[in-house]
Amino acid sequence: MPDRALDPRSLTVTGLLLTAVVFVASAAAPQLLSAEDRHVRSSEDDALPDWFPANTRSLEVIEGAVLLHEPHSKSKLRGSLLRETRVPASGQTVAADEASDCGYYLEIRSNAWICGRKLRPSDLPPKGNPQPRLSVHGLVPFRYGKVRKGGAPAWNRSSDVNQTSPTAHYREGFMLATQGRPGNDVLRTRDGNFVRETDLEVFEPSRFQGVELDGTYGITELAWVKELRASVRPSPIEPVADRLMHLSRHLIRDAYWPGWVEVEGKEGVVALGSLARPTVVPPPEEVEPDEKWIDVDLDSQTLIAYEGPTPVYATTISSGRRRPDRETPVGTFRVWAKFSTTKMDNIGNKNTASDYSADAVPWVQFFNGSIALHAAYWHNSWGNRMSHGCINLAPKDARWIFEWTGPYLPDGWLSVRPGSTDPGTLIRVRESDREPEPAERRTARQPLRSP
Repeated sequence: MPDRALDPRSLTVTGLLLTAVVFVASAAAPQLLSAEDRHVRSSEDDALPDWFPANTRSLEVIEGAVLLHEPHSKSKLRGSLLRETRVPASGQTVAADEASDCGYYLEIRSNAWICGRKLRPSDLPPKGNPQPRLSVHGLVPFRYGKVRKGGAPAWNRSSDVNQTSPTAHYREGFMLATQGRPGNDVLRTRDGNFVRETDLEVFEPSRFQGVELDGTYGITELAWVKELRASVRPSPIEPVADRLMHLSRHLIRDAYWPGWVEVEGKEGVVALGSLARPTVVPPPEEVEPDEKWIDVDLDSQTLIAYEGPTPVYATTISSGRRRPDRETPVGTFRVWAKFSTTKMDNIGNKNTASDYSADAVPWVQFFNGSIALHAAYWHNSWGNRMSHGCINLAPKDARWIFEWTGPYLPDGWLSVRPGSTDPGTLIRVRESDREPEPAERRTARQPLRSP
């Protein structure tokens, strides 16, 4: 059943394993030397440690494992790995501290150490699958649905559906990730239960995507229609002559009348309030000349990705609603954790009017406590405020931005946090008429307010 809400900053090593999508398998650990017989081995060393078989080409993760910044049990987290990922065996190794039962730690990447008890030698080359793995539809990782009115009974075996009493129950409005179709009207949830498809409102994720910018046109000429239809009129006081379709992209320019714009290829003007129109702004002072950074404008509901002063990608978003418990905070932040997928809910949060739960939200980037950039598979209302505080993105936009920002998520990793050579990308959230606060490291824990 849905987990209780957690601020991801508060996750322990155990908590991260429970949150990430991992599958545990039992396997024998390799034979290890005692701590006093081990040595620190540099990555330049050609010889394998003498407790690895001679034919070792990689080390296979035998159960979902966390990665640490430093090789000791009290280190802060660096990320998490998927079971069956094979990591290079050539990294530096050190003996584990007495408080750990790891035997040894292996550095698989800068500031990324894994416990030796999670590994076994393999004669296969290193390999990791990109995460999240997409469904057969190729847009999102799972088939998602919202529980209909009255809730959804669930069974722990597909053959028991409608034949025996349910073993679980999902609450109305909660969103589930499902995979496979064992037969007839039955879907398997990500946590291993089976539900009737008729008890879910199955989502069709948005296929909208913003645009990569190559200098073909100025970014201030771009706009997307955020209403179901936008009216085109010869002048603001004349009858409607044409319509622009929802989320269609257009080139525009300011018209004679304030608050109205002309649209390329159309005879007439459109109210600017019907459109999501990005605007170029200078980088924050702390941004290096060619550094990647992101600007989110809450007023226009747009996002622009920059490299230094140059915009490289633009799209329209959905931020938090204008309510005290849902507004998206303004300020300048840095990505502090990225998850290929994670559950987002507010169960047990007494500061919210109602509960929600969204399973396996993909391409999640936390930047301000529990506020994140992430894909939203449950709506298509880009350009309008829709969320509980996070920045909702269409799946294609979320994936593009996730893969573009730092810290980079290597293949086979489920989550990653910044390292000394892989910092988190700066994200500035602003309202057009408000100056954001300077970037800083925020440690205050906040209630999970997304998606």
